[in-house]
Amino acid sequence: MDQFNPDTLDKILAKAEKEGINESNTVTVVGRGTLKAVGDDHLTNCEANGVGNDVGFVYDDKIRNQIKEVGQKLSALMARAGKVGLAGADMIIDKDGKVWINEINDRQQGPTAQMSKDAENNGIPSLVKASLVASYGDFKDEQVQNTFKALKKESENINDAYTKARGEFYLKVQATHKDKTFETVTKNLEPGYYDLVKQENGDFKLDYASRRPVNDKVEYKTDPTKDVMTVKLEGGDFKKGDQVKGGQQLVRLTGVADPNNPPFVIENGKTVLNKSWEKAVKACYEHMFDKGYMEKNPLLQKRREEKAIEDQKKKIVFSFNQMKAARDR
Repeated sequence: MDQFNPDTLDKILAKAEKEGINESNTVTVVGRGTLKAVGDDHLTNCEANGVGNDVGFVYDDKIRNQIKEVGQKLSALMARAGKVGLAGADMIIDKDGKVWINEINDRQQGPTAQMSKDAENNGIPSLVKASLVASYGDFKDEQVQNTFKALKKESENINDAYTKARGEFYLKVQATHKDKTFETVTKNLEPGYYDLVKQENGDFKLDYASRRPVNDKVEYKTDPTKDVMTVKLEGGDFKKGDQVKGGQQLVRLTGVADPNNPPFVIENGKTVLNKSWEKAVKACYEHMFDKGYMEKNPLLQKRREEKAIEDQKKKIVFSFNQMKAARDR
């Protein structure tokens, strides 16, 4: 079959229907849409670098309903074509809040596993486990049949629960100084859970003595309005004196998203680090490097310059309009 021929899908659906696959005997369940961030100038020095994913992000109803509609229509179509298992869609939200499909992945994606783990922690069925049963279960077994009847009946409620439950996030904290240059690590930093403690001036400071091993069970505290945050730092094991190249990933900061203060927000059509989280990220950088390290970021400098130019243009236009209004009076 020609994969580029629009008629191919109809042929696949017709073949599947001939084999007895139809809407009445297929089951689909849609999870949640996660929020991916790229090119934030507090976490990277390059506009194209991915800097994190908030699996627990709670979208507003307008976007959430569009994601659900896309998921339901695509999954129903794939199921009727004979698809069994997991699939995911990469989507783009434009400035007007319209959701567009970028690509469809006919496989499990990384966020799906974390999404399913978060769901189970909140008493919601796991998509990964449902997929395993769909792939390997004996459908002559009454228990398997009843499981999928229940999933079909409760699919709307399951989706609603997924989209509002607390979930994990990660930030890719990258070396933000200039590419092809090196900065010296000033303090040791190894993987583990750490407390970020708020100081009198409102900044956070990483408490190195608070470290607990990454395999310990530690409760996350990820509300930046509180005096203490607890996050997990995974990745490099850095020692004082190490040379770090600009652009490389330093650590992966992980936590459970607080719906009232998520690590990422959507501003002017872009996913950016929440301002309430900037000081938490700053604490990680200033533990590893000298104070003021973030100011060396060429991407941050570039965007500040662009903003200054844009602000100046607005002032000129405002002044011109005032002069014109005065002349016309």
